[in-house]
Amino acid sequence: MLADYGCFLVGFGWLAHAHAASGYVTGVLGPTLLIAVSTSLTFRTLMAAAAADVSEGDAGIIGGLANTAGQVGGSDR
Repeated sequence: MLADYGCFLVGFGWLAHAHAASGYVTGVLGPTLLIAVSTSLTFRTLMAAAAADVSEGDAGIIGGLANTAGQVGGSDR
């Protein structure tokens, strides 16, 4: 997870340094792909951790609760 978060931060840092003269590939596409890959790896790992010690019968409800918590936790108001 540390590598995932590191890639996430590097991608956003790279994107933050883009300016009007940056090319599309180096200013937008590269950091966006890095963020997308790290996001998918991070959330997959977090969902696996949330359902790690759950019985098979409760896995669906725990997955739903973890997903809802992620959606509600990210909302502003």
